[in-house]
Amino acid sequence: MEKHCFANAAEFDAFLSRLGGENITAILIEGGGELAGALIEWGMVDAVEFHIAPKLLCGRGSIPVTGGENLPLASAVKLVNFRSENRGGDLIVTADVMKEEN
Repeated sequence: MEKHCFANAAEFDAFLSRLGGENITAILIEGGGELAGALIEWGMVDAVEFHIAPKLLCGRGSIPVTGGENLPLASAVKLVNFRSENRGGDLIVTADVMKEEN
């Protein structure tokens, strides 16, 4: 397994181009909120998958789904085409990221 560290969107985009040259058209990114937030901010996420365990972890120190700056509701990333399934006692919710029309 290869591990990579990217400082910005341009570095990550160059990595994706290299993968595309090897006919790799999809990758799974698994990490924390900072990674998820950066990739969403860079516009490089096509779909999200949430694994919801039958447990609640609450409190002011709870870790958010994504890191980065707080966005106003009008700037929220919109999700579409929801799918769900039960897997190993967890609820898996998958959705596509709605891309903005240019």
